[in-house]
Amino acid sequence: GVWIRVYVLRAGSEVGAAFFRRVALCTSKPFRKLQQHRMNWPPADCRFRFGRAFRGADFDYSGVDYLTVWIGQSGEQQTCSKPPCFNEYWHGAMLKLALQMRISAAYYAYIVAFLAKTLAGLHDCDMGEPSLCRHGANFIRTHIPTILATYDRFANETALRMGRTAPVLWLIEPDWHQYHEPSQEGGGLLVDEMVDLFKAITFQIFRHLPAAKISLDISPWVNQQEEWLRPFIRQCTVHFVHTSGGRTSADSERIRASDDGNYVTWKQVHQLSGLGIIADTGYGVGGLSHGHDHQWDDTFNLRKRIADGVVAVTQSNPEAGWPRTIEKARGLLPLPQCDWRDPVYSATVHGQLAVAEQQQWQAGLARLSSYYALLGALVIGLIVGMACALWRRLRARSPWARLSPRVVAPTEAIIAQVSRSSSRAATRAGAVGGGGGESLRADIAMQPVPLPKGAAERCAAAEGPPRARGQDAALRADVGARSGKSQRRGEAPGRPLRRMEEEAAFVDSSGARHGGNKASRRSPESTSSSRCDKCHVSGGPRRKPTPLVDDDDDGASAFKPTMKGGRGRSKASRAQI
Repeated sequence: GVWIRVYVLRAGSEVGAAFFRRVALCTSKPFRKLQQHRMNWPPADCRFRFGRAFRGADFDYSGVDYLTVWIGQSGEQQTCSKPPCFNEYWHGAMLKLALQMRISAAYYAYIVAFLAKTLAGLHDCDMGEPSLCRHGANFIRTHIPTILATYDRFANETALRMGRTAPVLWLIEPDWHQYHEPSQEGGGLLVDEMVDLFKAITFQIFRHLPAAKISLDISPWVNQQEEWLRPFIRQCTVHFVHTSGGRTSADSERIRASDDGNYVTWKQVHQLSGLGIIADTGYGVGGLSHGHDHQWDDTFNLRKRIADGVVAVTQSNPEAGWPRTIEKARGLLPLPQCDWRDPVYSATVHGQLAVAEQQQWQAGLARLSSYYALLGALVIGLIVGMACALWRRLRARSPWARLSPRVVAPTEAIIAQVSRSSSRAATRAGAVGGGGGESLRADIAMQPVPLPKGAAERCAAAEGPPRARGQDAALRADVGARSGKSQRRGEAPGRPLRRMEEEAAFVDSSGARHGGNKASRRSPESTSSSRCDKCHVSGGPRRKPTPLVDDDDDGASAFKPTMKGGRGRSKASRAQI
């Protein structure tokens, strides 16, 4: 019996142990998670947030948790096709600074109001007529595509500079309730219409920035906050609620204790929405600066407001020593509602920015290089043109230029000049002119075909050195002078040339003149040219050039060819003529 009792107790203990082990196994994993959650709570980045407005890259932003900037303004130097534009040197500079400091970036998206001011000339409700409180609703009804396109543009530009995972905070449409006011012409927008527009706006933002944070404007002058806030909180994606317009009260339960009729409290809004409140201060009507608000530096006031749901405050115009004040206050403040986490930017954002800046620099360098390349091409073309012209001129002065028909043959200008001179002489003599030009053309037709380069060199070596520069010009001048004298004597036009062709004379060393066309009386030039008879083109008689004396006692020399068996010319005589 004793052993039976022992076995029963042992069996019962084993079953019980197995049961308890099973229960422990089922509950250990959630228990560990709960313990881990308790160990990590509160998160390291759970703290009250201090932010300030961006005033340029030259200011000291140390100690702040986020920077804010207003978007939607239209300036005179808008570069995009449809303003308002994303300003690279203002909005882009704020985003770049936030990236460098690893802090949050926040937009006060006052786009609807800025568009209405630019396109319709409207003013803020407290800045005169025509105002947004009367014409704002109609403007929205007629410009919804423009509004959505502007939000899309700013979200896209932000994503390009900070990355799609950047948790940018969008404080959407300050004074949002004013478009629902009964003072609007045609009636204010219905709450459902405004909810649909709000969802369309946030959709444009999430297309480019899926991790963006959305905040809804409180409009603290609206005492029926539940009717106003509840539809947006239920139907839209909202992470925070915020005040706008400044003048908030840190030392009061009311959001704006200084404004009569505003009875909305911080705690009321927090309980209705369940969201953290972002307060702003330091400016008033029309954005006029009120300076630094010291009430929001008092740790006693901050504890009260944190208890009412405030999680952050934005100083629009803080004083120079504010970073030290923030540092002292952080250790004395309780933890707020931990909805705001530190931004985690993509590790490739800085690389993307560097690549974008490098691409922009390379594009500018390419444009500059193209300008220099064009200038260099023009200079090279000019140099090549000048070199070609110089080469042609040097080639024309070479010994082989005499054999080129472009150089030897008389130009049409010379023919026209001779024809005009002959015509004037014929008119004075009563005869019909034009023979000189015909004779000259006939002489040109008798020219042989130019020789190849090798044959031309051999012929030139046989004929001797080339004539001096300017001899052709002197010969043409002599021909013109003789033509003019013959015309004054009453001879027919073209007679001087035919007379030169018909007559031949040789002047020997004593200066005596001999007539006739005899082969025994040849000049050394003709003798030397006869050594190159084989260089000339066959098919016509050859004649040798001989210098002549002037018949007219005018000091000009003529050049008459010596005929040999026909009317052909030698190369030297043809070149001189």
